[in-house]
Amino acid sequence: GVVGVVCALLHSGVEPDAECLRAAAASPSPRAISVVRALLDAGADISVPSRANTLATHIAAARGNVDMLEELIRRAPVGCAGVKDADKQTILHLAVRSGDIATIRVAITACAPLKTRQGGLEAWDRWKRTGAAWALRLGDAEAVSALRDAGAKLTDLELHVADAWRHGTLSQRTLAQRELRPSRKREASIEMMTTLGERLANSTLDAEHRVEAAAAVRELACASGANRDACRRLGIIPSLCALVREQHCVESIGALRNVAYNASTENQTVAGDAGAVEILSNVIRSRA
Repeated sequence: GVVGVVCALLHSGVEPDAECLRAAAASPSPRAISVVRALLDAGADISVPSRANTLATHIAAARGNVDMLEELIRRAPVGCAGVKDADKQTILHLAVRSGDIATIRVAITACAPLKTRQGGLEAWDRWKRTGAAWALRLGDAEAVSALRDAGAKLTDLELHVADAWRHGTLSQRTLAQRELRPSRKREASIEMMTTLGERLANSTLDAEHRVEAAAAVRELACASGANRDACRRLGIIPSLCALVREQHCVESIGALRNVAYNASTENQTVAGDAGAVEILSNVIRSRA
């Protein structure tokens, strides 16, 4: 098999390098982890990055390969978990974006001891987003909750989402469907959408907090039709309209636009009944 060929090449004197290690980490084959172990045993250096500053750990995290990531972290130098790639993302950012909760938990454990400037739990990427910020925008309430439990400093909205998460299990069919669905198309958890709806509807909250919720809705509504449908079912559309009346900000306007853009006309009808056309016309006139 492939593992035997790799071992034979290594025994013949072929030097294992980090590029080979990264290639093996990127492989979807279940045998890839054996290749990685053989390369590491032969002296391949995990800490040597590509030109884009990518390590094998970044690749494993991005692919949601928990077994691969665990093996690489176990054998990596101290602090390797906090190394940032060209987008200033650590394994935590990438694991969260993969959507695999087991991989996310491994990344959290590895990054938790690190200070923020070393790539810890609150480290920013090039877009000034933490791992929790990515989890919020991807609708992953369980990941936000895991970060809270690990001691990550969260925003008020992120804490609200974490507190709303209820532990449970998904059917094997649902899990299989989620695995086959691109990450951008994954549905947000019901806890996430409900929490955002509650914050948007709470007029006693500061505008800043409601706008933060609108920004999250904007991202989630753009990600999938299921999230847009959830906005209608949970009564989020009228709350967005009310916020746009108060705050002519790109977050609330963008959220309203994304929610109304749906294959069915139901969201458009609800938005129209809530006065969206008149509201947006007033915004345009005020900026003219």
